[in-house]
This record gives sequence, C-alpha cells and structure tokens, in this order.
Amino acid sequence: MITHLKRRKVRKSVTNIARQLRSTVMSPEGVSLDNWRFSQEVSRKELTRMILLHGLPLSIVDYEGF
Repeated sequence: MITHLKRRKVRKSVTNIARQLRSTVMSPEGVSLDNWRFSQEVSRKELTRMILLHGLPLSIVDYEGF
C-alpha cells in the first residue's frame, strides 16, 4: 500500500508538469510557442482539412480508434 501511494504521488507530479508543458502552435504568422488548449471547433476544421487535402473518404471517422 505504501508503494502504491508513493507511485501515485510521483504520477501526480508528472501529470502536473505535463499540463504545464508548452507546445508549438501553427498560425498564419508562423510557428509560436503557447500553452496547449483543446478546441472542438479547431479540431473539426483540421479534420475537415485533412480529409479534403488527402482525398480521404468521409467514412474514415467511423474507423475504430478514430
């Protein structure tokens, strides 16, 4: 039980660090370093762009793991 609690404490600190990491963000002005935030709208637009750019079938979103 003590080992479990120690591991949990370490994992919690790693998770907190990961949340604070910065990522590169592509913008019309170039690449910038910014905090990462999930946006459903941006994800939807990027998915649409990917499907059109690569000529993928719309059914790709029905595949397992997507």
